[in-house]
Amino acid sequence: MGALLLLVSLLLTHTTTYLTTLLIATQYPTTPTIDILYAANWLVSLVHALITMLVGVVLCYESGLVLMDVQLSLLYPYGWLSLGYWVYDLISLALLANKTSYPTVPDQPGVSQVVRRAVHQVVTSIRWWPGMVGHHIGVITFLWVAVLNTDRQRGDGMVAVSFIMEFSSVFVAARSALARLGFKNTSLYLWVSICMVAAFLVGRIVLVPGVIYLYSMQQGMNMVQGVLSMPRQCVIGTIMFYGLNCYWFALMVKGCVKVLKKQK
Repeated sequence: MGALLLLVSLLLTHTTTYLTTLLIATQYPTTPTIDILYAANWLVSLVHALITMLVGVVLCYESGLVLMDVQLSLLYPYGWLSLGYWVYDLISLALLANKTSYPTVPDQPGVSQVVRRAVHQVVTSIRWWPGMVGHHIGVITFLWVAVLNTDRQRGDGMVAVSFIMEFSSVFVAARSALARLGFKNTSLYLWVSICMVAAFLVGRIVLVPGVIYLYSMQQGMNMVQGVLSMPRQCVIGTIMFYGLNCYWFALMVKGCVKVLKKQK
């Protein structure tokens, strides 16, 4: 069942990306091809983020915000569907990154040459945007370890809350798509940028400590005791995740300030 859902997700994501690319090319015929491809990628990301957020809301309603002692039947199949999107998006972004770079490996026949070219494409992708590549690998690892390939009996509610955090990604994707389509100097871009910062502040910076507090309260502990009661890998993962979110938030605030200055 998992492999089938993964395949369906890959095909659906590819089809949606292809149709979105055609639609944008029709509506904005003078836009460079590479910008159309990036915009289509971001718009598909927007749809995925919105669906994930809605799934998170439904699951949180089903769980009654009980974080640990609850079983959510929809979590496992949606995990496979979401994994398909993230794998496809990582490959898609890698291909786009290599489209904008000049080849440094000569085109010659041979297995060693194929390996060298593949390594070059991977390195190019990482250099293109290390934070984005790390983010995708982190999400894929989270889905595989925490949702799909696990024998844990508790914590479904915690995963459901994490899906709601994708609310901020809706505005991140919308802003990036608008930038690629030439809307950087519009009021629409400004308001989407402001919404992006506000949503990220609430959904990523404030929500994480709030979830830890809720978990601690449900376990009859204070926050310090709650953190200390978590498995070590969960604490390390949370610290890394929260640190990355703070880094992204700082970049967003910086970008939003630039947009505000341009509007004056």
